[in-house]
Amino acid sequence: MQKRSFQKYRNYNNSNESWQHSQFVKFVASFYILCFLVITITSCDFERSNNGKFDGNWQLTQLDTLQTSRTADMRGSGIFWCVQHHLLLVRNVYDIEHNIFFRFEKTENTLRLWNPVSDNRAVSDSVVTSSLTLQPYGIQNLDETLIIESFSADNMVLKNEKLRFYFRKF
Repeated sequence: MQKRSFQKYRNYNNSNESWQHSQFVKFVASFYILCFLVITITSCDFERSNNGKFDGNWQLTQLDTLQTSRTADMRGSGIFWCVQHHLLLVRNVYDIEHNIFFRFEKTENTLRLWNPVSDNRAVSDSVVTSSLTLQPYGIQNLDETLIIESFSADNMVLKNEKLRFYFRKF
């Protein structure tokens, strides 16, 4: 009789230890998950762009020369303006070695481009010091303010002192 009661106590004690062990495992797992979530949430700053409809890829479709009123169809030129957050990338998809990054500031009526940097991945990025580098893209100055003549979610028309740029959202 005494042996059986000891056996019951022993089984009770084993089940109690098993329960305590499972509780400990749950606590440790919860602790690791909580630490992972805290690190994940706090390690990355999530910034939203205030660019609205301006963000995205804009294809240059037409270029007008203001002085002579000549028009050039640019749809096959491969020139795109890519806007994301604080940067504007001017690129030619057929000449990937001459991409230019700009800082930009957009207001309701103007688009200011400044601080051009040549994106040359083979060598190194370099600050553009001559406006001649920008002229194949129609940009005349290292710090240029363009007039926004029209802007919608699908189309945009910009103008500088020499050219009028027509873009479509791509």
